[in-house]
Amino acid sequence: MPRPRQALGISAFWAIDGTTELNGSTEVIPGSHLWDEQMVEGAVKPADFSNETAPNASSDFGNRPDAVKLMMPSGSLAIAKGTLWHRGGANRSDRPRLIITPQYCVGWVRQLENMALAVPAELAEKLPERARELIGYSIHPPFMGQVDGVHPRRLLRSRAI
Repeated sequence: MPRPRQALGISAFWAIDGTTELNGSTEVIPGSHLWDEQMVEGAVKPADFSNETAPNASSDFGNRPDAVKLMMPSGSLAIAKGTLWHRGGANRSDRPRLIITPQYCVGWVRQLENMALAVPAELAEKLPERARELIGYSIHPPFMGQVDGVHPRRLLRSRAI
């Protein structure tokens, strides 16, 4: 869909742990929901996720001078249009930090029937891979459609996937 466009969803950022510059606060670019570019300079691309080597922690290709860090005390909630450019900041502390980021979309963006619930996992794991993808055991790179931070096919018991 061409940009700028109406937001079809919202992003929520719920800080379970407080976020700081050191532990990787969420970063946003104010006004980016109005941009007409399809690709934002510095944004990750699907190819970035195929690199199996550890990233260079000293380089940050997505760093932008116009990004604002959302420093949030524990329990804080930030809500933004789904078209607003955002990313998680790098956690450079020695402790994990937890942010829950549910994404909500308008109802007509969803499929008519939720096949991932309609087809039991015991049956889905026996289907060909393409059939599993079509019923929801897939993602849109880099991570749209994940379940608890992992690819949904990991929910299936079969290791022959």
